[in-house]
Amino acid sequence: MIKIVFDFNKRFGFTLSEVLVTIGLLGSIAAITIPTLAYNYRGKVLEQQFRATYSDIKAVATVLNERHGDWATYANGVGYNRWYQEFMSMFNGGGPYRGNATHIGGALTNELRAFYGVRSGSGKFRFNITNGLLGAGDPCDNGGVWTDSKGRLWTFNGENSMICVDINGNAKPNRQNVDIFAFIPMSPLQLATFVYNDPGNANNYIGTIVPCNIEMIAAKGASNSVPSVNVKENEEGSNIRTFEKGSGSALDYCPFFEPVENAAVMKSTYCDVESVGCGKSARGRAMTSSNNYWTDYIDYK
Repeated sequence: MIKIVFDFNKRFGFTLSEVLVTIGLLGSIAAITIPTLAYNYRGKVLEQQFRATYSDIKAVATVLNERHGDWATYANGVGYNRWYQEFMSMFNGGGPYRGNATHIGGALTNELRAFYGVRSGSGKFRFNITNGLLGAGDPCDNGGVWTDSKGRLWTFNGENSMICVDINGNAKPNRQNVDIFAFIPMSPLQLATFVYNDPGNANNYIGTIVPCNIEMIAAKGASNSVPSVNVKENEEGSNIRTFEKGSGSALDYCPFFEPVENAAVMKSTYCDVESVGCGKSARGRAMTSSNNYWTDYIDYK
């Protein structure tokens, strides 16, 4: 017969050193994963806000095409104030921020400072991996400052009908191509030239809105530039008008389809594998110094 004896005085558990080691390990894991998860989540939120805004703008473009024919031709020919007012009237709560929507120059800058709560600059930034946040040029500098019921900030450029929008209002990071974007209405010929590289078949296209690289437009000083036009005579003796791609206009930096969905944390010393969220973007793009845009991570602090 086997006799089993229980020692009820014996205690089970972890020593203090074991508990401290476990807590230390959990803290290290959290330090590695939580920032990555936070960046990825915030990047996804910005991505959805960008897509929703782009969808809203395209819906407005459809209405204006129905009202006026080709939207880009209408926008470029109707005049500053009427164009902006009609555009913003199609957004719920769309209206001027702090006063007259026709403010330009210094008055517009002051309104932007009030909106972003800054004393200098306009509150819009670009990012340099060495120097951090830097003031950014503002391609949309006429027509005043507008807001809508979603809290977005809208500004415009009169020369080429560019639309600039901060998709999350004055919330950070207030960075070009991250939460501040540019869009330009393009006619069929402009689409054929700048998007599809098919200028001889403009009749195959319908004018629409196109996202642009606002950071490059500002950096290259192409804010107010419109594309140069080539005119030549065809066999029938009629003049053919075509746009000149690469003439230094803002349209040279359109389309731009690489915004916030690629947001990622730079590779840290804790990472030993090249995985998404560990030095790579959501699309698997490496965050390296040779990458001229996504080298700079989003600073949400």
